[in-house]
Amino acid sequence: MTTNILVVDDSPTVGSTVGWILSDCGYSVKVAVDGLSALNALQTYKPDLILLDIKLPHVDGIELCKMIRERTVYSSTPIVMLSGLSAQTAIERAQQAGANNYIVKPVSDEKLIAIIQQELAQATMQ
Repeated sequence: MTTNILVVDDSPTVGSTVGWILSDCGYSVKVAVDGLSALNALQTYKPDLILLDIKLPHVDGIELCKMIRERTVYSSTPIVMLSGLSAQTAIERAQQAGANNYIVKPVSDEKLIAIIQQELAQATMQ
């Protein structure tokens, strides 16, 4: 069975690079460039995990995380924040919004994959 991952990042470079890395590992990836296109994608695409940047146009990643968590179908979907913000307050806000994990950019491909595999494994145990 294919594992679907939604990558939400306003940087086309980051989005396509992360998408390529994950596709190379066998994941099915959809990339959204902002919160609104992510919400639209969630109407037809059912991700097993969401990688979410904080700094997004229209709806920031923290608000988007809260909005996703309010949808029953996504209440237990792992959400991993992937952000350049390393301040403890940003990490705490992400956790309060419902994020499962927080990765500070830049991140190695190996660490990114390891965290994704860990979150997916934990989700299947619940």
